[in-house]
Order: sequence, then structure tokens, then C-alpha cells
Amino acid sequence: MIPAAALADPTTSLTDFALGALTAALGLRLCARERRAGQLSRGLLGAGLLSVSAVALLGGAVHGFAPRLAVPTKSAIWGLIYSGIGLAMVLVLAALAVAALPRRVHPWILAALGSRLLAGVAFPAAREPWLLVLDFALAVLALLGAGLDLWLRRRETAGGWILAAALVSLLGGFAQLSRFAPHPLFNHNDLFHVALMAGLYLFYRGGLLLRDRGGGRPS
Repeated sequence: MIPAAALADPTTSLTDFALGALTAALGLRLCARERRAGQLSRGLLGAGLLSVSAVALLGGAVHGFAPRLAVPTKSAIWGLIYSGIGLAMVLVLAALAVAALPRRVHPWILAALGSRLLAGVAFPAAREPWLLVLDFALAVLALLGAGLDLWLRRRETAGGWILAAALVSLLGGFAQLSRFAPHPLFNHNDLFHVALMAGLYLFYRGGLLLRDRGGGRPS
């Protein structure tokens, strides 16, 4: 175990590592559920959580060891982080599309999301911070839309969990953008990580109940 004193930004690093450990466990469990139930939406969400885990662990490393990293190494890690965030967003949106939209439009939605991911990897300009904020906002809006559709129109319990996940994630996003720091040793990034842990756990609970629209074996 790395002592907190050895980290350049200990609280941000440790909350990143905690987020990485949590999402790895939740993602693996959802992927296992997908294999048993045959619900693609659950598998996509599980893969999205695993991507979040990789991003969080890389973020914890770069925040914790930034002064010891060479500039090219740090730049390469940030490139991986941006690509991982893009992958996570695409997988989450794909999971919601498979669960909420008719099967006939799935190939078109997945193709559009794949194109967005490839653009983010191929063109460094697509890694601008404002685009990450836009991706996050789109993912939260998709959460709200899918949650409302599942809960109000289709009367599925998963919708309530997904709505709660969207609201908690939205609050965390606002806290980070406002740079609200509850304590000198607990800044806006740390608060965002904690809110994201809560939001992704709620999303996981909803993901356990997700069913593909128009297909998949009963869970």
C-alpha cells in the first residue's frame, strides 16, 4: 500500500483509487450477470464501469505522482484518460440505447456512438476539456431520459434507480464546475469523485434490472 504522505495530491488520488476499485467490482459483476441473462444492455454498462475504473486508477496515479513523471509520460497518461472517458461515455449511452430504444434503431445509434469514440481517439482537438464536460452532460441527460422512459412509461423499477443516479451525478458535476471545496483538504475534485461513486452505484443497481428492448432472455 502506498502511504498517503508519498502522494502529491493525496485526497484526490485516494478518492480516484476508491472510485477505480468500486467501479471495477461493480463492472465485473454486471458483466457476469449479462453472461447469465443475455441482456446486452447490462454487458455494455458493465464494460462502461470497467472503463471508468481504468480512468480513475490512471487519474489517481497522475494526481499522486505528477511531480515525479516526465512531461511526455504525463501527456501520454492524460491522453489515455481522455480516451477512456470517451469510451466510458459511449458504452453507457449504448447501454441506455439498447434498453430504451426499439431494436431497429440500435445499429444506427451504435454506429453514431462508435464514430464519436473514433473521432475522440483520432483527433487530439476532440480531447478538449469542454468536450469532456459536453460528453458528461449528454450522458446525464441520457440517464434522465432513459430513467423517465423506464419508470413512467414502461413501469420498470430500473428507471427509478437510473433517475436517482442521474440526479446525484448532476449534483457532483455542478460541484466540480463551481469548484466548491468543503474543506482545504477536500476540494471540488474529491467531492466529484465521491458523488460519482454514489451515482455509479445507483446506476449499477438500476443496471442489474435493465432489460434489452425487444430482445434478450428473461433475467
